[in-house]
Amino acid sequence: MSDAFTVYIRNGERVLLMQRADGVADFPGAWDGIYGIGDTEDLDAVVARVTEVTGIGADNLQYVRAGGARGLAYENRLNEVTPILFVSSVEEVDARGLYKGYEWIDPGRIQEREYSTPQLRDMYGDVASYLYILKTSIGQEQNVAREVRARLSGSGSLKEIQDEIFGVLSPHFMRGYIFVEASA
Repeated sequence: MSDAFTVYIRNGERVLLMQRADGVADFPGAWDGIYGIGDTEDLDAVVARVTEVTGIGADNLQYVRAGGARGLAYENRLNEVTPILFVSSVEEVDARGLYKGYEWIDPGRIQEREYSTPQLRDMYGDVASYLYILKTSIGQEQNVAREVRARLSGSGSLKEIQDEIFGVLSPHFMRGYIFVEASA
């Protein structure tokens, strides 16, 4: 068990990244999840840390899963850090404490951050959702995507798994396919 964690928060199809303050000892100005020290299995303490640095209240955070601990190099020491995923419907963040800024981004763009904490993208991948590819008839992508969304909402036949689906995507450059992003 590790004694540190990095929390990732999903909101719809985006993930929250926090920018560390310039005056912090480790990785000043780097992009990060929400870093904390403590028992990773004590979710109340983890949520308290998230609220402390983001202003997002416990009632707006839903635990999804935790990944395995990774050894990350911080200066001249190795820290065991556990990635943890939460979902929130709140977009407003008040960056404070260790952080000076934040941004909600497409998870596929995490690796584009030039300066970030070690293995930021890989740790998110340990707790991220899965992408399911559905083959459709060419030209029917939008119709099938709308049908899946309709079945997920209201009293549709997929309503029971609504909380497990993060997004239904139909990229214009992939004719004949739609993508469903869901938890494991």
